[in-house]
This record gives sequence, structure tokens and C-alpha cells, in this order.
Amino acid sequence: MHLSGAAGWLVGVALSLVNLWLWQRVAAKLSGQGGEKKGPGTAALALRALALLAGAYVIVNTLKVNGMALVCGLLCSTLGVIAEIVFELAAPLAARWK
Repeated sequence: MHLSGAAGWLVGVALSLVNLWLWQRVAAKLSGQGGEKKGPGTAALALRALALLAGAYVIVNTLKVNGMALVCGLLCSTLGVIAEIVFELAAPLAARWK
């Protein structure tokens, strides 16, 4: 069993979910749905994302995880968002045919 592939995938998934969470926070702030809470600005969120990327780089080079598995893990939340968009677009069409 190749643990470097599994570790790379897990790191990619974790970074992908954190990135999705950060983008959700940015979207909530821009749309006004985030409430009146004062939090870090967009620059702070960008710096946090860069820090995550730097941390991932260190983890990949230190643990010698599989880079392709890392990229596949990074694409997990993106594919989930695309699947949700397709589902939301297809549901009304499917309801018309009944």
C-alpha cells in the first residue's frame, strides 16, 4: 500500500475544504449575509490562503507525499460544487417531465 498517495490525497482534501470555507466567507461578506460581525478583511483571507499553500508545500516536501494525489484531493470540493450546480439546474427540468 502506498501511504504517500493517501497522505497526499488527505492533505489535498483538507486544503480544498479550507479553501471552500474561505471562499464561502468572502461571498457571505460581499453579499451582506454575513451579518454585522467584524472579521478579517479580504487581504487577511488572502494571506491566510497563502499561508495554507506554504504549509502544504512544506508538508509535501517533508513527507514526500504524492503530488498527483494532492491535486486530486484539491479538486474534490470543486467537483462537489459542480455536481451541486448541475443538480440544482436539472431538478426543475426533471420536475417538468412528471
